[in-house]
Amino acid sequence: MGAGRLCRTSACWKAHLSTRAVTRLDRLRLTAIEDRFDAEIGLGQGVELVAELIDLVAAHPARERLVGALMRALAAAGRDNEALEIYQRTRESLADTLGVDPSPELSELHVALLRGELARPAQTWKTNLRAELTSFVGKDADIRAVRDLVADHRLTTLIGPGGSGKTRLATETARTRLGDSPDGAWLVELAAIGAGGDVAQATLDALKLREALLGDPSDAEPIERVIAALHERALVLVLDNCEHVIESAAAFAHRVLGECPRLRILATSREPLGITGEALWPVAPLVVPAQDADPTQIAAAPAVRLLLDRASAIRNDLATDEETLSTLARVCRALDGMPLAIELAAARLRTMSLDQLAHRLADRFRLLTGGSRTALPRHRTLRAMVDWSWELLTDAERVVLRRLAVFSGGASLEAAERVCAGAGEVLELLTALTEKSLVVTAGEGAPRYRLLGTIKEYASQRLTEAGESDSARRAHLGVLH
Repeated sequence: MGAGRLCRTSACWKAHLSTRAVTRLDRLRLTAIEDRFDAEIGLGQGVELVAELIDLVAAHPARERLVGALMRALAAAGRDNEALEIYQRTRESLADTLGVDPSPELSELHVALLRGELARPAQTWKTNLRAELTSFVGKDADIRAVRDLVADHRLTTLIGPGGSGKTRLATETARTRLGDSPDGAWLVELAAIGAGGDVAQATLDALKLREALLGDPSDAEPIERVIAALHERALVLVLDNCEHVIESAAAFAHRVLGECPRLRILATSREPLGITGEALWPVAPLVVPAQDADPTQIAAAPAVRLLLDRASAIRNDLATDEETLSTLARVCRALDGMPLAIELAAARLRTMSLDQLAHRLADRFRLLTGGSRTALPRHRTLRAMVDWSWELLTDAERVVLRRLAVFSGGASLEAAERVCAGAGEVLELLTALTEKSLVVTAGEGAPRYRLLGTIKEYASQRLTEAGESDSARRAHLGVLH
């Protein structure tokens, strides 16, 4: 009997040791799991862990580290109310089963959640591009071409005159890149920051980066904080309206592209940033119907399609017969196919007929003033759009631009030099105005420099204001003779 009892006692002891070992190993396993969860949530991967954590907390309701991990994962997924409910249930469970309050660490996490201080993880980033309220007409081929440029070049700049649709083309293209950019596409609107504004700070504001996500002290320079945040991220940054901060935008792009190898920038500007490796895409006005176009060709022209699209949102009685199509074509040609001008013209159809609109376009700057209340101030009227470009010119560039208004079919370099004499180096000034999308060059041989209709009318008014109309015309007549 003694030997049997000893045997049984030994077996019980071995079983007890085995149970203790299993318990210890189970605790070690849970601790390792908690360490993994903390690390993955710290890396911004909390959203994917929610389902797994819910199961583990249900199996181990007293493991406060698991509860804290679940609360942070829920907060990362934007499910703050559920995280607060988890804390409340855990507090009640600890009080009922163990007679204790939550640990200081869990209580502090609860307070941080109430204050909205829990940082969202990186993968919640995707885009701040707004859903558009109108269709995008006539630029499908441009989207494909610009998308290819962005894929092949780290800096692509869309250049073109004001109102040509650079911003819309950039945002529509960036939207098509969302599936190829793990960290999304982000729009930085520079129009509001002023000529002396900080492009890096505008970028931080657009990305809505919190100090907790940056990993740098809050007193670091904005560009250093941008680099720290974007260093390993694969995203497209749209720098919109760079022309008034062109030097700062160029310096910013050069710096961050050099230090953030997975970053791509798609900029919009009325002139290039001028950085080595920059790919350029000129954003041309919409194609207008030829003078001899038939009704089918008129209806298919992108400029007419845009005018019809915007007009149909305002009135439903606009016919598409041959006479109406002819008038629509005349309006679009008068406005050079410029999308903003066409949209402003369509807005006028709320209170006037199409024929009235067509006959009053000779006074386009007084007529086209009905832009969206939510648009940038310079996009609410046609004059404000051109004023914006004018204000960015040097005095010498303004002299050349307004004097070019005396040429009806464009000017050769020699003719421009004669009429613009005294302004400075005319060739350099013409080049600058061309790069700023205010002068158009045409011709395969020696180029001719001409102005789009809207710019020509504006420049003519400025010529009159400067008191140079007679002298410029006399110089022009001298060229002709």
